[in-house]
Amino acid sequence: MTMGCRMIPTLIFFVTLVSNSSLLAGILPDNLQVPVQVKEHELGFYSKTLESMGERALWTMSEDVNAVSYRFTYIRSRDEPVVLRLDSTKAGYVLSIKQGDSARLSKLEVDQKKNLTNEQWDGFVNLFNALDFWELPAVGAVEIERDMLDGSAWILEAVENGRYHFIRRLSPGELPWPSPEDARWYDRYREKEGWPCCIDKDASHEVNRNLRAIGWFLLRLSDLNLKRVY
Repeated sequence: MTMGCRMIPTLIFFVTLVSNSSLLAGILPDNLQVPVQVKEHELGFYSKTLESMGERALWTMSEDVNAVSYRFTYIRSRDEPVVLRLDSTKAGYVLSIKQGDSARLSKLEVDQKKNLTNEQWDGFVNLFNALDFWELPAVGAVEIERDMLDGSAWILEAVENGRYHFIRRLSPGELPWPSPEDARWYDRYREKEGWPCCIDKDASHEVNRNLRAIGWFLLRLSDLNLKRVY
């Protein structure tokens, strides 16, 4: 799969609107530590999608040390976007479920809330802790996330104990690791984008597996009838 210019058909339209990082609409912070091409071409689209689906800026909630919220944004190249947000409230645990319309992002096919049991909340927290979320870079190893044209973005945000973090992985399955022949290309890319010299392949796969486990868990909780998960 490839992700060239860039993930979804609607993205081509939105890139021209939000390619400037100052136009992120505040839904995602503009100081995320990501490669230049991600900041210029993709964060704006993600932010625009969240804004169109009526989502708020989680990062601003970090000013409240008692705020606890997690948001999984699932953007697919050929299907409607999905946002699943978990909030810890005084009344209990709530899962907000939103599924967009493929033709018009401002229209929601699904917009509902579901109260979660303590066991369901704890099940998510256990998966979240296994991810080691707070220590992960915002975007994944370049070998895994190399220019995909067709695929999906799995985005996880969290606010907890007065801090905020964001990660994005592209189609986080068991993707094949590129051949050694591409080493020079990767070296140039790393130097340009500021990647570290060495990336642990096994660690990257482990992160992807744990992130997929979280995504699948939330999708099952949502009861959304998605035809394809990729």
